[in-house]
Amino acid sequence: MDCLDRTNVFSSKIAAAIFQEMMLRLNLDIKSMVFGTDFINLLDLDITKQPTHPFVVEFKHKWADNGDLISWHYAGTGSVISSVTRSGRETIFGKIDHGMKSMTRFYVGNFEDAAKQEAIDLLLGSHTDIVNGISRYHPSMALYSLFSSLR
Repeated sequence: MDCLDRTNVFSSKIAAAIFQEMMLRLNLDIKSMVFGTDFINLLDLDITKQPTHPFVVEFKHKWADNGDLISWHYAGTGSVISSVTRSGRETIFGKIDHGMKSMTRFYVGNFEDAAKQEAIDLLLGSHTDIVNGISRYHPSMALYSLFSSLR
């Protein structure tokens, strides 16, 4: 699990605590009236084995969708633990999905992120290669480095 996924899991707990507090301030005690326990505790339940309130299921799915979208922008794949976020447990299919996303992240990080990093450097004004008249990310340089590493 990477930093982005850990942050998403932790921020879902914070969101649940804030939601519960907001409901209390509106004089709606969801702990006793709706869920029977703290909303935060319900996020850790395996929704495939225990009956779970539909709001909790929807919250988990929306939170996993949000994590996937953020992860797409950041790492080029969906979150590696979105299946755990959705269901509350890790399955064999979740592990396969994790492995596939990890391999995709490896590929993207090693072969496709160069142009994105160059754009970020240009926007931040820290791009030195163009100033010197050399671009290490030029397509011909990428092919050269690829073929030279195969020797």
